[in-house]
Amino acid sequence: KEGRQYRFGETTFSGYTVYATSELAKAVEYHKGKVFSQERYEDTVRAIQELYAEQGRLRARIAPIKTHNEQTDLMDVNYDITEGSIVSIDHVDVEGNKATKTHVIAREIVIKPGQMFRASRVRKSREKIMNLGFMDDVDIDIQSPTDPDKVDLTFDVAEGKPGVLTAGAAYSSLDGLIGTLSLQHMNLFGRAQRASVQWSFGRRVQDYSL
Repeated sequence: KEGRQYRFGETTFSGYTVYATSELAKAVEYHKGKVFSQERYEDTVRAIQELYAEQGRLRARIAPIKTHNEQTDLMDVNYDITEGSIVSIDHVDVEGNKATKTHVIAREIVIKPGQMFRASRVRKSREKIMNLGFMDDVDIDIQSPTDPDKVDLTFDVAEGKPGVLTAGAAYSSLDGLIGTLSLQHMNLFGRAQRASVQWSFGRRVQDYSL
């Protein structure tokens, strides 16, 4: 039997000091009067946690409390926040690389030991590693050592194929049929150096480039 359909009512926050109410309200993924959605409700919790992770409060706890408002017949939600202490980076490691030199990946990481944890800088580091062009994926592992106010970051990379071979053909009234071959390597000697060889050939054409 289907249960009753609820709609969102007022959204309030308690226990916070780091952010203003207006800043927390921007993280709310639903609107007052809309039908309750568990997905948007959980997205809001994650968005608030993301805000605190950006300020080093990696261990902030968000406890939402839902109550039915009999006067409005809507479901009000209060997010009770335990902000926690600021967490800093203890160690940053790179794992999973086989062909690529570790320092090549490490230089793309923009968050360093001793700095305050910032979610945006962790994401930026992952993006820069992916932008090398020869990584299939980068997983981020966050571990807590003995000190509760510090974390270790590990960027676990999955290397893809660094070489690309392409071939093609074209026809012109001047040169006739022309074939092309191109070989590009994007991670030469594991140093993220790039090299390419191109060959265009035909009855009247023989072009090479390195």
